[in-house]
Amino acid sequence: MLIASARGGSASGGHECADDLPAPTEHLSDSSRKRFEDLLEYLEMIETPYELARTLMSRGNIWNDTCFELTVGGRRVAWGSRYNDLARHIFPDAPFNAIGAVIQVASAGKIVKKAPSARLRFSFVHIGDEAKRLSLSLAEDFRKIRVPLAQDIGVESLTEQLNLAERRNSPYLLIMGRKEALEGSAILRNRHTQEETVLPLLGLAEHLKSFV
Repeated sequence: MLIASARGGSASGGHECADDLPAPTEHLSDSSRKRFEDLLEYLEMIETPYELARTLMSRGNIWNDTCFELTVGGRRVAWGSRYNDLARHIFPDAPFNAIGAVIQVASAGKIVKKAPSARLRFSFVHIGDEAKRLSLSLAEDFRKIRVPLAQDIGVESLTEQLNLAERRNSPYLLIMGRKEALEGSAILRNRHTQEETVLPLLGLAEHLKSFV
């Protein structure tokens, strides 16, 4: 379960007085409210259960955007926040979205071996909000059958997404624009031959598995 707060950070401290504090979602700027509404819409698109937690507290000037906590079976396993404003101070000439998270792994005294990295075969390029939101609902399908795929959710520029895909050197591009999103399809492009194939979204993950 994802526990999100519009402002805040670590879940430690603040529990006792949380009920007496003003609700963070009631004191957002117009831009923060729009970004927060987009976040909730994405969570609903991928059917992720969540609740707004009043006990998530900010860490001053570091965590000043959407903060989150991930719990499994009632136990917190990950927590973190976006810190876009801080990133803009550090990289003023190339502003970008930034997020930090801490993941807690329980090993029970055993050595945890790192799984070998799967070869990244696909880079997903989205054009427009419809394609981006639909791609989020497909992510779970790719994960379940272990199809390694990368997508830059926070990057809207097509040129920048293509540049990032070029750096990854993945042999295939999976492209979805507004037209494809409305038609329920995606374009598979072979980066070596530039050959393109239109594939239906239904059964897309299984189809791509044959290329892994």
